[in-house]
Amino acid sequence: MQITVNVSDVDLTTAIDGYSYNDMDPDTRRSRTLADEIVARAALLLVKDDHYKGLKARIAEMRVEEIRRRVSDEVEAGMVEPFRLTTAYGEPKGEPVTMRTMIAEEVKKFFNEKVGDYNRQATRAATVIKTEVEKALHKELSEVIADEKAKVVAAVRAQAATIIADAVKRGIG
Repeated sequence: MQITVNVSDVDLTTAIDGYSYNDMDPDTRRSRTLADEIVARAALLLVKDDHYKGLKARIAEMRVEEIRRRVSDEVEAGMVEPFRLTTAYGEPKGEPVTMRTMIAEEVKKFFNEKVGDYNRQATRAATVIKTEVEKALHKELSEVIADEKAKVVAAVRAQAATIIADAVKRGIG
């Protein structure tokens, strides 16, 4: 007895009877193909492999690297390419500007803003500069005062030894 199997009409797009995607939704229902079944079974074999966990981590890492690269490229392009601001209704307003220009303007506004109470207002830049100068002076003066204090203590100790020695001589002699 001889059995002959003819598969000349079978290719990767051949539908498999009894299988379909989206059985619940008749609008998107389509037959599952031989290619779908091969991919599904290959994926199952990969998942069972011991190397899958490392492969999964590496793919996740590659995905993060690619996303970071693309986002970085978009941010860089956004910084240098001019764009036009719009109103809440999407109507253009003003001239096109770059993100760098907008950031510089916001920094300028921030440092020129008046801060402090009613009687002692100053720009934020002046306040920051004053605070930093005070910190630097305090640090430098503390070091100088500590050095001079050490010199005074050393001089007093040297003189104290001489004074005590002279007092002892006078008291004995």
